[in-house]
Amino acid sequence: METKKVYKSIHYYFLLHSWTSDCAHVAPQPDVTAPGLNILAAWSPAAGNMFNILSGTSMACPHVTGIATLVKAVHPSWSPSAIKSAILTTGKSY
Repeated sequence: METKKVYKSIHYYFLLHSWTSDCAHVAPQPDVTAPGLNILAAWSPAAGNMFNILSGTSMACPHVTGIATLVKAVHPSWSPSAIKSAILTTGKSY
């Protein structure tokens, strides 16, 4: 399925471009960022709550993946590079 290709492309991109404070001086900066702080997320009812406020890359990645999936749904013939380009050229800088 093409959606898996898009997800893998984004996932591998972030794996290749991830960095820690040890190598921050040589690592490239990400092309796309997403909100990852204080995100209202679904939570296991076994934990006692239906929702929880979470932060981190685990919260940011679904935003970018969701956008890429929506773009792919509207333009099924687009390659991962075309989808990335669409996200980069239509995103807003803050």
